[in-house]
Amino acid sequence: MAEVDVDDMPDVRETFRVRSVPTLVMLKNGQEVDSLVGSQPVENVHTWINHTIEA
Repeated sequence: MAEVDVDDMPDVRETFRVRSVPTLVMLKNGQEVDSLVGSQPVENVHTWINHTIEA
């Protein structure tokens, strides 16, 4: 897990097309597999993580 300040790292912001904060990006083998945008209840984040891992 990593946290990035996209104001300090615009190249990361562009690479992952971050347009809103917070944005969570799931990577597998260095490749983006999914993202979740906006503030979410913790249950939604857990569901998203589990669904993405199982896919």
